[in-house]
Amino acid sequence: RYQVGTEVNSPIANDTLIVGEESWANIRDLKANLMLFELISGLKVNFHKSMLVGVNIAQVWLRDATSVLNCKLGHIPFLYLGIPIGGNAKRNLFWSALVDKIRCKLSLWKSRHLSLGGRLVLLK
Repeated sequence: RYQVGTEVNSPIANDTLIVGEESWANIRDLKANLMLFELISGLKVNFHKSMLVGVNIAQVWLRDATSVLNCKLGHIPFLYLGIPIGGNAKRNLFWSALVDKIRCKLSLWKSRHLSLGGRLVLLK
């Protein structure tokens, strides 16, 4: 039995990264494809939580595009699936938040009785 609007509980199912070139045709097609996805899947795209990030694109164009898409204007660096995107990856500061998060998870492993599988579950 199928239901429209079924809840998806996957932690990464809601994160999609789309890369494209600056053009109004791309913005129009992106909006149309996302709306078509909603109709076909029964899922809802939350445009208010979505963001548009530009690289070497005029801020005026980005602001206009975000108003068409009804989304936020994002900036580099940003996090995608917990990993920083953009910025200087050679600097320690770039990775510090991710390293701190992993250290926190590792500190939970004080008990040496965890199997390798149990440790992998904690990491996820």
